[in-house]
Amino acid sequence: MQTNKIKKIAYDKIMKILEEFKKINSFSMALIKYGTLAALILLSLGISVLILNQTVLDYNSYTKFVATMIIKNSIVLMAEFIIGGLVIDYFVK
Repeated sequence: MQTNKIKKIAYDKIMKILEEFKKINSFSMALIKYGTLAALILLSLGISVLILNQTVLDYNSYTKFVATMIIKNSIVLMAEFIIGGLVIDYFVK
């Protein structure tokens, strides 16, 4: 009984968040969409370099360092694009 209430409350909150995301202006939405895409491309590049360094290529600690920094920075970049898009939308409205 309580689990159904909790599920309904969680579903309502998620739907409310999705409704608010639909109200975002087009510039902010494009910034979030393409920024996330660019960050995911960087993330996949970093992961592929890290995997190649561990398996195919001769192991190099500098290459591992560069790959992990690309991965970390892609995550930070994605957060910046999402937060920046939401802040721009807030100040435009």
